[in-house]
Amino acid sequence: MYALNLSEDNRILSATFEEYATDDMPKVETLPDGDISDYKYVDGVYVYEPLPKADDNSTRIAELKQMLADTDYIVIKIAEGVATWDEYPGIKEQRQVWREEINKLEQTSTTE
Repeated sequence: MYALNLSEDNRILSATFEEYATDDMPKVETLPDGDISDYKYVDGVYVYEPLPKADDNSTRIAELKQMLADTDYIVIKIAEGVATWDEYPGIKEQRQVWREEINKLEQTSTTE
């Protein structure tokens, strides 16, 4: 037996074994096939309602922005005068490549 953890709109967030359930969690014998987060549990029935998937551009843009964030400390050290670009060869150029790719992807997303 499973207990369902539901969001306010009844989307299935997770399912646990009944022994870990609270009283307010619906109990079910079986789970739906596939990704349970694509289902809602309404009046004792699973309703398939897939979550919208992020497009490839937004995923890549997020990755690139994270790479920029991960190297921000280098720029800060250089700006504060405690390091030089010579100590981080290629980083300045790589960050520019990432920014250019972000700009290109953002333009592609807005024109579609």
